[in-house]
Amino acid sequence: MHRPDLPLFPGNSPKVGLGLWNSLIGSIIVEGVVFAVGLSLYLRTTRAIDKIGQIGFWALISFLVFIQVGNYFGPPPAQVSDIAWVGQLQWILVLWGYWVDKHREPTMQGQLGL
Repeated sequence: MHRPDLPLFPGNSPKVGLGLWNSLIGSIIVEGVVFAVGLSLYLRTTRAIDKIGQIGFWALISFLVFIQVGNYFGPPPAQVSDIAWVGQLQWILVLWGYWVDKHREPTMQGQLGL
């Protein structure tokens, strides 16, 4: 997504990036495909063992999609400190994902590594 500004390693590193942030449609397509593939793989290799694993999972997915749509079409942050706060609050999503994953189990495909 980034323009070519991401170093491969510390120091004097080549910087890489596809520059897809310059194209809203390109960003939506590529990020949507990556998200859909990841979601598909996770759904094929796990199954809910209770309501948290089912409802909590879809609530998380819905929230992630809602946030992404807001990122695409919402206004930019009012100040830099807003970006810092949102960056720190993203840890809640990690905890939410961990909690939901504890209420899912591998399917036979997941156990076989397929």
